[in-house]
Amino acid sequence: MTADEFDPASVPRFPVFTLVINEGEHLVELDGLAIKPALGEQPRDAGIAAVVQKIKAHRLQAVRVRARSGIDDEFWDLVVTDQGNTYDVTPNVSDQTSSFKRRKYFAIIAGAAALTLTAAGTAFIALNATKPAEPVAWTTPGVNAQIPVALPPGFATTATWSLPVKKGSSTSVLDTGHIISTDQAGNLVARDPQNGQPKWTGNNAPNNMTAVEQTTWAGIPAITAESEGDFKIWDLRTPAGGGISTAHSIPVTNDQHVETDGPTPFINRGDWVVSVPADNFSVRDIVIPAGTLPVMAGLNGDVTVIGRNAIHTVATDGSVAKTLSFAPPKGTSGQPTLSWVLDENHVIIGWAGTKPVLAIVEITTGKITASVSARNLARENTLILSDPHSKTAVLDNFVITYGKSPAIKTLESFTATSIHNGVAYGETSEGPASINLQTLKAPTRWVTYTADDPAPDLVTDDAAYIVAPMLDQTVLYRAERTK
Repeated sequence: MTADEFDPASVPRFPVFTLVINEGEHLVELDGLAIKPALGEQPRDAGIAAVVQKIKAHRLQAVRVRARSGIDDEFWDLVVTDQGNTYDVTPNVSDQTSSFKRRKYFAIIAGAAALTLTAAGTAFIALNATKPAEPVAWTTPGVNAQIPVALPPGFATTATWSLPVKKGSSTSVLDTGHIISTDQAGNLVARDPQNGQPKWTGNNAPNNMTAVEQTTWAGIPAITAESEGDFKIWDLRTPAGGGISTAHSIPVTNDQHVETDGPTPFINRGDWVVSVPADNFSVRDIVIPAGTLPVMAGLNGDVTVIGRNAIHTVATDGSVAKTLSFAPPKGTSGQPTLSWVLDENHVIIGWAGTKPVLAIVEITTGKITASVSARNLARENTLILSDPHSKTAVLDNFVITYGKSPAIKTLESFTATSIHNGVAYGETSEGPASINLQTLKAPTRWVTYTADDPAPDLVTDDAAYIVAPMLDQTVLYRAERTK
């Protein structure tokens, strides 16, 4: 579709990103998280680029963005596409005072953002016209600290930064690149990957950091985590006036399954009832067809379910809006029993029985792209590690590739902790190692300091992160790539 053919009105009203730009102070925030403009880059261009990156990370074509000045309630509504085209969809304002404020606080974006103008001939974004309070200077902690465990070749042996975290904390990365972990006070903290500076904080962090996921909750950017007896949600936007985002809790029982890997979370309550996100961090229940397994919830509130021989899209009112024919793999019987999300188009489905089966299902077409017989199925609460860039994943002792050559293969004697660009890092019986998930050649070990050295908790384009004990503390280290 060309820019001329694109209709901004066709973009769903959820999700809505929040963009705050301060040209004078060279500051940008996207959904409450600071974006650092590159040297010589204008904040407005950095803001649009960050929106485009997030659109692509969510595999969307366009989203709605509320841009604001950051000093009052003045705003501008935009639609931004994955190509960086921007459309002004702000409702008309006739009030003279509002018009004056709009002229004062909002400016035309031009140049590198390559914007598409509206019929009125203008595209706008919020700019802060007044100087905010001077921020407190941040001192990068733990620079050049020795990392007490050996990392794979290609990473530094001393830290770019390091800081104490709560014992038992792990770490993960948000779509924006911010690094998230638990601080010593038990708060969930998103940090600037370059210097460790906190950019967002949420209270009451879960004990199991591997369960933390970035998502969208009824149009609001959020972080979620399942813990004992409840499901926690944090608003990822910085609270008004700053401060800590408060965790919202939704009770769940041990026999109810929470799925957070899709476009938006859902809770399988049992008895053919699914809870999906609603306003004010609540849920609403949808009754799905009996005999089906819920596998994914959409941003528009619908739920995709799979039965014995059909895939249904269930609307918010419980009606079946769409049905696709579906032929289960040979050797299976009855309805599927387990599912894991790979991306918005692909899920892993498991059938129990005397000969369990796992299959990759393309839910938009009903096609099975790969299947395999399994000795045992993974437990329902087993977390899947997925790398959307290489379209590879690890589920228990299986490697899943769901790109051009879909396959499900057995992964023997390897426990993955992180995947980056199709390479998994993890543990073997002989120590930490890495393995190429495309070729599945023998794991590559590296020289360690001790037999207990672990694999990295997280690997990104430019660094590895590891949490390790240091005397009476637990410390998170960032190790820069050296090649």
